[in-house]
Amino acid sequence: MLEPATVAAQEQAFAATVLQIQGDTVVLDVTERFGGDVADRVEVAQVDAMTSDFSGVPFGAGQSYLVGAVDGTITGCGVTGADSAELRAIYDAAFPG
Repeated sequence: MLEPATVAAQEQAFAATVLQIQGDTVVLDVTERFGGDVADRVEVAQVDAMTSDFSGVPFGAGQSYLVGAVDGTITGCGVTGADSAELRAIYDAAFPG
């Protein structure tokens, strides 16, 4: 189970909506910053569902996500995921106020 402390340990944490997907690059429009220095737009690598170990997140066009990153790499294993009430509650607990 994902703990708020795990999310709080991320160097960058933010909410974003997928603007576009071009090949293996996803362009995210940052809508909210929780922690760290995060640009208004962020480019990340798209997960290949066929070769993935399922720890990463396959991004969908127009969808909203909560994203954590360390050393410029998106953190999988539940830290990054679709912006749901459950994940949002963990981010809110990790970054109060």
